[in-house]
Amino acid sequence: MFTYNTERNAVGAIEAAKEFNMPEHALGILKECICYSDIAAASRLANIIRHYQVAFSRTISSFENPNVGQMRYTHVFDWALVQLLLEDCFEFARSSSDTIPVKISEGSFYSVFFRMDGSDFFANLDFMEEVNRRDQLGDFEISWDRK
Repeated sequence: MFTYNTERNAVGAIEAAKEFNMPEHALGILKECICYSDIAAASRLANIIRHYQVAFSRTISSFENPNVGQMRYTHVFDWALVQLLLEDCFEFARSSSDTIPVKISEGSFYSVFFRMDGSDFFANLDFMEEVNRRDQLGDFEISWDRK
């Protein structure tokens, strides 16, 4: 919601956006988990880091230079995806599952917006068209492992 609603020129917006930065120790923990995971889980965990880094970088750059044209919903999709990727790891992290789901589903993607009172999103036809377009392309999550 922060990246969707915040005025890019507002006083303190850049500092607030920087609060999305992952603490160095958290990145170290993820890297350690990758080292000790099987190939499938390691790939999913690496994908989380990639998506987080892209989301953070885009968010910071849009606040530091608010005049640069960005796709209207880029930040919303980026952060929703990071949230879903992290949620997919919960059972794996608690050792109640041997694997992390291979791919997020359309239903889970929509659930992020329901949880944050997404009526603004669902009432916006442009937003819904973009969600549907990404769903049809299978483009909710970029897999850097594709060949």
